Amino acid sequence: MEKRPGNAVTIGNFDGFHLGHQQIIKTTLDIASEFSLGKILVTFDPNPRRFFKVEDKLIFSDSKKSEILRSSGINRVEYIDFTKVFDMNGNDFINKFLLTDFSMKYLIVGENFRLGKGREWDVFKLSEYGRENNFKVKVVPSEMYKNDKISSSLIRSLLRDGNLTKSTNMLGNTYSIEGIVEKGNRIGRKLGFPTINIINKNCLLPDGVYMTRTILNNAIYNGATYIGIKPGSNSNERKIETHIFDFNENVYNCSVEINFLKFKREGEIFEFEGDLVTQIKKDIESIKFDFKNEVC
Repeated sequence: MEKRPGNAVTIGNFDGFHLGHQQIIKTTLDIASEFSLGKILVTFDPNPRRFFKVEDKLIFSDSKKSEILRSSGINRVEYIDFTKVFDMNGNDFINKFLLTDFSMKYLIVGENFRLGKGREWDVFKLSEYGRENNFKVKVVPSEMYKNDKISSSLIRSLLRDGNLTKSTNMLGNTYSIEGIVEKGNRIGRKLGFPTINIINKNCLLPDGVYMTRTILNNAIYNGATYIGIKPGSNSNERKIETHIFDFNENVYNCSVEINFLKFKREGEIFEFEGDLVTQIKKDIESIKFDFKNEVC
């Protein structure tokens, strides 16, 4: 096999893999092709924002992030242990990892990228260092949605507000969470609306009712999802319950992915069971109407 002259390297947290991230990957692939370079993506574990306790919840779970990055077209995805490099300066990090370990000839980053202890190196410093050390830097401008620069921080904020329309447009995909179906107290089934129940402590969305699609055993199902304290429960633990339309199979312990299409209403406590049943029927009727008419 012909030895490549080096690698095109991109580096970042890539939380959510939004349209901006996708453009960075496309640019990396294009540069690698043009200059016959290998393709390496460098990211961190744990996520720096989680390490510094800036965020406790991220758009992607670790497993979802890994799945997306490894299917992005990049030859090699490298996870660097952030606990061992968080206090490393930019000069040392570039020399040890990007130049020595990864044979970098081209570095591709977003315009707001920063590197090194205290985020000391911006793209201008990186470009200057590249000219001195025989590598090039390509800075990819931020993608825009209307008047906003797309960023993971903005998308997390939108999700916390339940703004699925804007966050979906910025992600280029629906927001989703994963979990294992667990046994609940079967209240939904007793009321005539069986649900699959998961716990996902990484979910960014507020409590409420959502129009959703669930991926289960390689099949896709329409349904309604409730996030919040389980009705009739003495526990304060936040639950995620999905009523899949026309579905009544035993799927305990199965892995599921729930894709959130539309926020329908805020959570509500009902004093009487009859009022709860009436509202659930209204929610299901409304969501089925939206699916039928492709209103998302």
